[in-house]
Amino acid sequence: MIVQALASALALAAPDVGQDTQAVVATAPAATTGVISYPPEFFTASQPSTALDMVSRLPGFTVDVGDSVRGFEGAAGNVLIDSQRPTTKTDDLEEILRRIPANQVVRIDLIRGGAPGIDMQGKSVLANVVKKQGGGFRGVVALSNSIIYDGRNMTGVRLELSGDKAGRAWEASARYGMGVDDGAGEGRRVRSGPAGEPLIISDVDSEGDTNQTTLTGSYATPLLGG
Repeated sequence: MIVQALASALALAAPDVGQDTQAVVATAPAATTGVISYPPEFFTASQPSTALDMVSRLPGFTVDVGDSVRGFEGAAGNVLIDSQRPTTKTDDLEEILRRIPANQVVRIDLIRGGAPGIDMQGKSVLANVVKKQGGGFRGVVALSNSIIYDGRNMTGVRLELSGDKAGRAWEASARYGMGVDDGAGEGRRVRSGPAGEPLIISDVDSEGDTNQTTLTGSYATPLLGG
């Protein structure tokens, strides 16, 4: 009787190996899918204003805008928007991300190695910006000003608008900025004679400004039932 009671006690105290193994197998897929989701709360401390600000703060990730080579694997950038690659040919990836306000981002998925339904295009890591659905109008206005060494003000203005409804989306942006002409500045000019002797020595102080205006826009709609 004592032996039987001791055997029963050991059986109750021993862990169920089958149950533990089943629990580990059940939770493993979430850790091995290669997708880590970052909600907006993850970026709250940095106070992002656009999707570009959020993507730039993903751990271990650097935005790659890609290049203009078409038809080659890896030529596209490494950021998706709603699981699709941006289709606009006039703006680079960073400009497109700047036009998405941070409050319109549901989450950002960091994809390593691959995920169902995602074409990695030769990239080892992708970021997928998932936006809020349901339509609406959004806008971003940004002003900047820099005072350079001689007291001049270099002003910049950026206006970005976007909207979507019933599967159709549009984006537009206008940018104006002032800059400094690098070819101008202070220096000394020396005019020399045939023997190399200085004939005229003068001090030069010049300044120059540059202005740039950019207008871009895009419209996306399903075609042929897609």
